Amino acid sequence: MWIHHSCLLDIKTKMDGWTKIGTIKGFTRQREIQQDIERCHEAISDCVAKFQLMQKSNEDHDRTFSGLSSNLHQLQVHSGQLLPDLNLKSGEVQRVGTHPVSGSAAMDIYEGLYLQREKVAIKIIRAVNACEQSLRRFNREVKIWNEIYQMDHGKHILPFYGFCQNDGPYPYMVSPWMKNGSVINYVKSNDNQVDYRKLVKGIMEGVQVLHTMQPPVVHGDLKGNNIVVDNYANPLIADFGLSQIVEDITGIPFTQSRGVSDSYRWFAPEVCVGQGTLSVASDIYALAMTILEVLTHKQPFNHIKHTTEVVIRSARGDRPIRPTDPRVLERGLDDNLWMLLNQCWALEATDRPDIQELIQRLQ
Repeated sequence: MWIHHSCLLDIKTKMDGWTKIGTIKGFTRQREIQQDIERCHEAISDCVAKFQLMQKSNEDHDRTFSGLSSNLHQLQVHSGQLLPDLNLKSGEVQRVGTHPVSGSAAMDIYEGLYLQREKVAIKIIRAVNACEQSLRRFNREVKIWNEIYQMDHGKHILPFYGFCQNDGPYPYMVSPWMKNGSVINYVKSNDNQVDYRKLVKGIMEGVQVLHTMQPPVVHGDLKGNNIVVDNYANPLIADFGLSQIVEDITGIPFTQSRGVSDSYRWFAPEVCVGQGTLSVASDIYALAMTILEVLTHKQPFNHIKHTTEVVIRSARGDRPIRPTDPRVLERGLDDNLWMLLNQCWALEATDRPDIQELIQRLQ
């Protein structure tokens, strides 16, 4: 571009020079001026031709890139494999729009385009403590997400397409866009068509995938908003492990970063004290709260207005009140399931059943 700018400056300098010689000298040097103007036109034409050639080169590159992206996406769809390099630093994903479509206290979620073909969700962690150590933790979690995908292939766990650390100040993660939204949005919009038994079983099987990994993977923030529904009405668990990543990168303990008005209604009592202890047992407690949420379409302890009171009550062993709404019973909250949920809410973590026992007893 600097060549074109230099060309225009030379032409301007020559024309400015001719305007300063006066009328008489200009008359006597008409032929010379005319020849200079023609040379300037030729220079401009040459400049435009070079610019168009550069533009065509860029367009050819764009077409090539688009073709490669399309082929990569088709290969990924048919093979069920992710890209070999999950660090998406070569234009594999593009952000759509300048404003987030949703988010939380620690994250913004943008709409994006993956391999120029697939709509995706871009989750950006608003880091204030993105040091080398926390980013290494982020990279370790990425490996775990990839291992889970290799086992599950998106059947129960929302696929993780990759991450990027060099596109802006904050790291982000990329996953498929689910138009049905969260499981709570889905059941509220499709209540009469939902197979609740299948839905609950699918959520449990997703937790089973995490808890049977070696070593087990703790979700840390199970609730309806962290479970999405695919185009075939299957629940997919999302955002597992993000609780620790948010804590590492933002420097704020997870239970403090969320505020007392958010996830505490799902948290096991041991998560709400001190630094909070996340475990497969605390996941089981939250899973039972999530099942209750799905069947009632309401947050746990919905009859209690202030979440701080929920924390106090759960710490002393209080449990949700059994719903009496006939529609909730129709959705599947029978005596057997209610007894099972209560066992998951045991005050002592060691008294709660594991995920295999839950699935066996639900059958």
